[in-house]
Amino acid sequence: MQVNITDNKPTKVTFSAIADKELLNKHLNLVLNQFAKTLSLPGFRKGHIPTSIVEKNVDPSTLQTEFLDSALNDLYTLAIRELKLMPVDKPNVSIKKFVPYETLEVTFDVERVADILLPDLKKLSTRKKKAIASSKDIDKVVDDLIAKESVRQESKQPAKLNDEVIFDFEGSDEKTKELIDGAKSDDYPLVLGSNSFIPGFEEQLVGLKKGDSKEFKITFPADYHQAKLRNKKTVFKVKIKSVNKLVKPQLDEKLLAKFGPFKTIDDLKKAVAQQIESEDASRNKQTFDNQIVEELVAKTKIELPESLINTELERILQQDKAALESRGQTFADHLKDEGVSEEEHTKQNRDAAEKQIKAGLVLSKLASDLGIKVSDDELKTRLNLLKSYYQSDDYMVKELETEDAQLDIKNRMQIEKTLDHLDTLLNK
Repeated sequence: MQVNITDNKPTKVTFSAIADKELLNKHLNLVLNQFAKTLSLPGFRKGHIPTSIVEKNVDPSTLQTEFLDSALNDLYTLAIRELKLMPVDKPNVSIKKFVPYETLEVTFDVERVADILLPDLKKLSTRKKKAIASSKDIDKVVDDLIAKESVRQESKQPAKLNDEVIFDFEGSDEKTKELIDGAKSDDYPLVLGSNSFIPGFEEQLVGLKKGDSKEFKITFPADYHQAKLRNKKTVFKVKIKSVNKLVKPQLDEKLLAKFGPFKTIDDLKKAVAQQIESEDASRNKQTFDNQIVEELVAKTKIELPESLINTELERILQQDKAALESRGQTFADHLKDEGVSEEEHTKQNRDAAEKQIKAGLVLSKLASDLGIKVSDDELKTRLNLLKSYYQSDDYMVKELETEDAQLDIKNRMQIEKTLDHLDTLLNK
């Protein structure tokens, strides 16, 4: 096989390929053997007809079509492997010369990812924070554990910080006066000062006592988890059902036994410290993984073909629509709430799409350069763990048997191993 690049652009390449006689003979025989399985001729058993006889008894145009489909796929695969290209879509194919089963010259136009130039890994600046359990954090967890065992004593006095109030509430849009979906509840328990409600809400309940009602305005935070409620001016109506003083118990041996096999307060604090450090280490690792990928992407030279970006944008769009649908909101309503068109929504996602693509390509390239692979045994172990986790979900267990799912899991595992390698390299 002869291969020559005739036009080489960062995201598009044109190359010619000439098939050798060996490749042509291989695919002719493959196609003829396929025809032999179904061809019926007097004097021959089906499936045992010599290929020379098959060739004379099948439609020539059909034979040529099947041959070209087979040979072109193989020729293209071998060519991009030899040229070390990373195509992102099917190629445009132009047959320049074809003498049936003797000569095949083809030109391929294909979009591709240009050469990925990774930075020097040892010069990356991202580092992982050390997991630390401060005495302040330990004392807070212990105090919270004790607080959960508090005895509730109903009070007729006005509520103050650290009291529990039981109340009904409803929130309405300040402009439309319409009740906000999800902003209504009865007998809601809230410890004042816990900062578990919308900022500014708990302070409005301080000073109220059983039977009191109150109406006040609150603006949802700009970073509220529900996009449609961000910065929304809301009128809340509340009615206090009861106020409870929370009386903390003494930390004695009996209470320690409730928390676990602890004999002393030091035993409890040691266990709390270990838990805090474990959770902190997990968060720090996640933060490190995210930041090191961002730094790698920022410092890697890579140019993306437009078709690859468009494909990722479409994937993000479908993902957004599915998420909205699961929350009972249409995409049209979401665009209206955001005050943007679908085109503007797509533009907003472009940076995220490019970063997502680059991250995948960079990590894949890095794994290849480092020789990081996932063995069949490693994949089998992970699949068994997932099947055990989803054992009550027949659909998921069946899905894990599919080739696509296993390839996705294998790719994820390769990324995990690559990030672990960077962790070891940079955080010795």
